[in-house]
Amino acid sequence: MKIDIQDLVKRTFLSPNSAAATVLAIRRSVTIEVLWMAVILAAVLNALVISVNMRIFPPSPESAEMMPPVLLSPGLLAVFVVGGLLISVFVFLWAGRVLGGKADLGDMLAAMTWIEMVQVGLQVALSILAVVLPGLAQLAGFVASIWMLFILVAFIDKAHGFGSPMRAVGVMILSFFLLLMGLMFFLLLIGATAEGGI
Repeated sequence: MKIDIQDLVKRTFLSPNSAAATVLAIRRSVTIEVLWMAVILAAVLNALVISVNMRIFPPSPESAEMMPPVLLSPGLLAVFVVGGLLISVFVFLWAGRVLGGKADLGDMLAAMTWIEMVQVGLQVALSILAVVLPGLAQLAGFVASIWMLFILVAFIDKAHGFGSPMRAVGVMILSFFLLLMGLMFFLLLIGATAEGGI
């Protein structure tokens, strides 16, 4: 299947539903193993770009002290980003099915891989803009973050076959609460383990 990457990127921003349909069509021609490798590669590239940005635009000593250690170590950051992306894949998949979605694991892997790759390219573009026009880069970054949410909604909608952006928004809301509950359970588990070890 011939892929026009430039056109696909353009449609991702201007016509995300059309881009999502193309990504899902491409997904049918690749194996699940390739999709797993692609999603991990996308997450690692994202972590690499974040690490490079931290070197180019280092935080102040005060800010660095407040940052979690994961942001200061490229290796830990890569593990964190990969883990976060994979968790998002499964949570969006499960939450969508709860709301009547029909996506399978391959659909969600393909959708999230492409979105992650677009984000990597966007971060690189914003980093270059920050060197040339720092003030404009901040505004562009804010607008891009909001627009990426709309793109995510479109991809979730298309992957699950909802035909309704509001149901895709519902998936995102449900996913947020599921992740929040999972985090609370994890913190409680750590606390119980720590108390048991004392």
